[in-house]
Amino acid sequence: MRLSALLALAAAACASPHATEPGVEPRPVVETPAFGANGTVLEVPAVVRAGAVFTIRYAVFGSSSCLKHRVPETSAGPDFFLILPRLQPVGPNTPCTDDLATVTNTITASWPTPIAELRIVVRGYRFDGTVVDVVRRIRVE
Repeated sequence: MRLSALLALAAAACASPHATEPGVEPRPVVETPAFGANGTVLEVPAVVRAGAVFTIRYAVFGSSSCLKHRVPETSAGPDFFLILPRLQPVGPNTPCTDDLATVTNTITASWPTPIAELRIVVRGYRFDGTVVDVVRRIRVE
């Protein structure tokens, strides 16, 4: 049953192995039955210095040849930094495979002032299409 779920995810990640219509931006899947949201979906340091640049690494699951990262949308509030992954649509007549891969992206960020708990949030989709937030908490000194 687990294998069938993974195969279904691979098929969902790339609607057609050979796209023939103009591409539609794929939904970034950040949680799957096999990996959940606790694996290596979101990696951040536990502590950073105020004003210093730090690295955020996040993953999207799907076809290795269909998924190409675009610059994510980001926003911030008083105690959070939100990342909305963006994926490049597959072009017409572009071959791609239905394999299951973890496609990672790295961005850099900084936080201007100390805060006891800054939430780093990646918002994407579960395997079943529902919206999910993957959250990590860091301290800014």
